[in-house]
Amino acid sequence: MNNTYFETKNTELPRPKSWMPGPVAPWALLNLNNRSLSLDMVQNYLESQRSKDVELEAAFVKSSEEPAVEDVVAKERPSAVLVPFITTDNKTIESVIVTTRTMTVNSHKGQVSFPGGRIEEGDENELQAALREAKEEINLEPQVVKIIGQSSLTQTRSKFSKITPFVGVINKADLGELIPSNEEVETIHIVNVDQLFAPDNYSSEVWDFGEISPTIHIYRVHDNNDQPVFIWGATAHILTDILHCLESS
Repeated sequence: MNNTYFETKNTELPRPKSWMPGPVAPWALLNLNNRSLSLDMVQNYLESQRSKDVELEAAFVKSSEEPAVEDVVAKERPSAVLVPFITTDNKTIESVIVTTRTMTVNSHKGQVSFPGGRIEEGDENELQAALREAKEEINLEPQVVKIIGQSSLTQTRSKFSKITPFVGVINKADLGELIPSNEEVETIHIVNVDQLFAPDNYSSEVWDFGEISPTIHIYRVHDNNDQPVFIWGATAHILTDILHCLESS
């Protein structure tokens, strides 16, 4: 594998002065033949995590009710993303869709992300926002997406900003033509899950910000067109949360 691209991207990580290598992948101790995802496995794991997420959601609500942070909350509207997995047999997850953002978007320029964005006034709820954004960004029709669960609420570096990830499954035969939005999406990537689980494709770091020391997840993979895909930040955090299902299986 040519690591030139990844080495360049790696130097762009906004590391703090103090950081260290993080833990190994949750699936590191599993035999390569056992590193596979089934719909049932993921769905059962997501359901088991929901009770824990209720407490976190309540904490966000409490924070947003504090008058002292009213202006901050108004600026940091919550977001929702769709984690679109692809299957061919309605049993086994074979790949996942991510995008590289354009350099003209307002934030996270050139980074890899899941389809999604801020919740707009016309959205009935977070799920509708995620599906709407997926249609706008990559031309994914909402009716072909089967939602199998909601992953853990993700908090951004902004204390009062949250991302709600919804996990969806699409049968490859129903996928249709994916078309990137000119304004928001530079490239659409379909990444086989085998790439996520391959040795040396995952690493993590612990970044020291003083009060908090988050684990930063990093994936150096290639898509189905052999294009390098560098996944980190909130996207990698959401992905790793879901892939913890292998550790609990």
